Amino acid sequence: MKTFALSPFGFALALSIAAVGSADPATAAQAAPFDAERIVNRINQPDLGVLVRNNGDTVVSEGQQGAVSILAQTPEGLYYNIIGTACDLPDYGKGCLGVTFQVRYDADETVTPENINLANLTYLAVKVMRGANQDGEDTLFVIHYAILDGGQKMGNLDTILDNVLSLGPKVAEIVWPAPA
Repeated sequence: MKTFALSPFGFALALSIAAVGSADPATAAQAAPFDAERIVNRINQPDLGVLVRNNGDTVVSEGQQGAVSILAQTPEGLYYNIIGTACDLPDYGKGCLGVTFQVRYDADETVTPENINLANLTYLAVKVMRGANQDGEDTLFVIHYAILDGGQKMGNLDTILDNVLSLGPKVAEIVWPAPA
């Protein structure tokens, strides 16, 4: 089973960013307190920071996957991305109308379509797919996409994050089964 969630280049970049403390404390790290009942129709960078901080995780970098995005790490060492989508559209104003939660693993020759399909059938709350990441590296994505039209409570987004972080390693166990 793979437990590494970034390409070697991405991991080196994340470590160098973390070492110099690039996560601006005035943005995600110092955002408003978490309010589970707050309804969001659009999400922004401080909102992502609130989700990460409420989960007890560390912001590794911001803005690497677009203006509204965070790479974070759990205390257990699992890296994940939260990415705002459909952002700053002319007819809808500032903010992002959707948000993607991702756990990523470096794919290798042992990743099979059959195991990806089995993971998708086993864990319907996430979508499992293989593709290239932003650096062109072969990647296994474990994702959940939330549409904010009509509003979502921050508590619901927090639950989605918890689910994705819980299911990411379980998906990895299916994609990379332990030798018999």
